[in-house]
Amino acid sequence: MDIRLASQYSIYNRKQVEASEKAGCYYCLSIFSPEEISDYCDDGTTVLCPKCGIDSLLGSQSGYTIDLATIKKLKQYWF
Repeated sequence: MDIRLASQYSIYNRKQVEASEKAGCYYCLSIFSPEEISDYCDDGTTVLCPKCGIDSLLGSQSGYTIDLATIKKLKQYWF
């Protein structure tokens, strides 16, 4: 997992996240079902975290493991 590339999966990611089993926000460290997502930006193509409203969100279809250890590493690098 190259954490430097993770941000490319957190933009224009609606289809990828909706196809995922779970999603995680590497800003607030929440993990949830994509079904909880109801807010978007970039003309509806980028998902926003249902917990904090930030667009630092990855789905399991991104190729990244969506668990607390992974999203903590991403937060440490990106924030």
